[in-house]
Amino acid sequence: MPDVTRESLVNTLEEIALLLELKGENPFKTRAYRNGAEVVQNFDGNIVERAAENDLKGIKGIGDALQQKLHELASTGKLELGLASIKH
Repeated sequence: MPDVTRESLVNTLEEIALLLELKGENPFKTRAYRNGAEVVQNFDGNIVERAAENDLKGIKGIGDALQQKLHELASTGKLELGLASIKH
């Protein structure tokens, strides 16, 4: 597993929220990423391991899209976003 930390997951979600906001995307989508960052930050347990194992179902505030992105980031150390790529 790549060297991914809780903080890198949080920072990545916050960066995505900022990029979406600057791009003028739907505010609900932007808020979902910010809320997801807060959930990851405050999760009681090893969120990185659970994300790498794609075991995030049922965690309030982490929907399907965030689950997929967190799994990709935790298992590969990078996240593809359309034409751009963000590395932790």
